Amino acid sequence: MKVFDNWLETLKQIVRDNPKKIAISLIISSVVIGILFFLVSYSRTAIRQNQIEALVYPQILSDKLVPLPYDQESEKIKKTDAISVLFVKPSNPDFQEILRIFEKQDSELNRSIYFYPLIYQTGRMSEKYQLNVEEATFIFFEGGIEKNRFTYQSIDTPEKNIIPELNRLPMWNMKVLETTEE
Repeated sequence: MKVFDNWLETLKQIVRDNPKKIAISLIISSVVIGILFFLVSYSRTAIRQNQIEALVYPQILSDKLVPLPYDQESEKIKKTDAISVLFVKPSNPDFQEILRIFEKQDSELNRSIYFYPLIYQTGRMSEKYQLNVEEATFIFFEGGIEKNRFTYQSIDTPEKNIIPELNRLPMWNMKVLETTEE
């Protein structure tokens, strides 16, 4: 206890003797800590993007399946007038099936489908887009607002029906019209 009291008294004496020096040291330390925090945060995002680019994107052989950069899906969805996005874990067996279907039938697609891999921050993504992270989910956004969605598992015989279903995905207002006519 006595050692602690001596140390505390010594520290108080240093602060009393050099208040300007201590203030400058605290400011510089705060700036350095802030810069380090920013660099760690930025480098984590860059490392994650590089990992995804190296491990996941090479599997995509279809020109119609376009990768969305990590942690930038929200910005792309908001800035694009109309966009269809596939949210799926790359480890999901359905993802491999989707890749095979796209490789064989991508010429039948009437537009590109964006792909966002659910690897990091899956809880946040699940909450933000109301996703079951264990399913492959296709969502159509118009003006940044979700208009239509379906899951891979909800399609009967996906090998035959997923491409036509993706082509119909932007026709969200047709479903609304059909419902009101009945």
